[in-house]
Amino acid sequence: MRVTGGQWRGRKLIPPKTMNTRPTTDRAREGICSALASRDCIKDANVLDLFAGTGAVSFEFLSRGASHSTLIESDSAMRNTIVRNAEALGSKQSIHVATINLTLASSRALDDLLRVTQGPFDLVYADPPYRQFTDFLPLFHLIAASSLVTAGSLFLLETASSTKADFTSPFSDAKPYRYGDTTIWLLTIKNQSACL
Repeated sequence: MRVTGGQWRGRKLIPPKTMNTRPTTDRAREGICSALASRDCIKDANVLDLFAGTGAVSFEFLSRGASHSTLIESDSAMRNTIVRNAEALGSKQSIHVATINLTLASSRALDDLLRVTQGPFDLVYADPPYRQFTDFLPLFHLIAASSLVTAGSLFLLETASSTKADFTSPFSDAKPYRYGDTTIWLLTIKNQSACL
C-alpha cells in the first residue's frame, strides 16, 4: 500500500497490525484521483473521509493538494494506524481523526458529524462495508442535504462492482468508475455540484 501521486508519490503507508478492513487499492485510488485532478477538484479541497480505515484515501488526496481531511473511524486500531501514517508523512496538522459510530440511526450519526467536524466539505468519500452499503444510504442522503456540503461539493461512494445501485434525489448524474472488484461512484448533489 503506497501513495500513488503528488508530493508523497511512492511513499509506503504503514499497514494496520490486524487487517479488519479492506483498504482501497492503489489502482482505485490512483484512478479516481486522476479523474478528479483532471477536473481540478482536489487542490485545496476540504475532505470528509467516512469509514476511513487506514486513511489511505485521505493521504492520497492530501498528497495531491487537498488542504485538510477529517477522517471518521470507529476502530481504535485503525485510528492508531492513521495517526502513525500522518506522523510518518509529516501531515498531522492536515488531518483530524474523529470517532463516530456511523451504524447509529442516520439522524444521530448526522448530528454527531455536525458536532465534531468543520465543514463545509468539498469532497465526501464514503467506503462503507460493501455488504451493508444500502444500510447507509439514508445517512448519505442526509449528509448531501446538510450543511456539511455546499455548492461544488462532490460525494464519492465506493461499492463492490457487483452492487446494483440506484441513486435518487438529492443525488443525480452518478458516474461509475470501475477498478476490478471495486466501483467508485462520483455523485452530483442535485442543485449543488459545479465541479463535474
